[in-house]
Amino acid sequence: MRKNAYIGISFILLVFGILFVPKIVNRIQQQDWVSANRLSISQEELVYINLNGDNKKVPDFVLTNQDSLLISNEDYFGKVYLVEFFFTSCPTICPRMNVNMKKIEA
Repeated sequence: MRKNAYIGISFILLVFGILFVPKIVNRIQQQDWVSANRLSISQEELVYINLNGDNKKVPDFVLTNQDSLLISNEDYFGKVYLVEFFFTSCPTICPRMNVNMKKIEA
């Protein structure tokens, strides 16, 4: 049993080496550790979402949080944030949406 485990681990390492080591070496040789194009997104692209050909922006909002404090989009100025408006007590899709939001938060 132990010999089979070593063979399995060796096989996985061999496949990893064959597939990924050349790509890693190539990126190191080109000094391209991080893809530079990910920083080319303009601020406007981060603020607006294109919905049916129209640029939409999160509307201004003021809501009361669980501590009875007023929260607005101004509290998040300069930060990346995700906005979702939903009922927390609906019996259909809301529980599933809440689980997905918890995954994003983590």
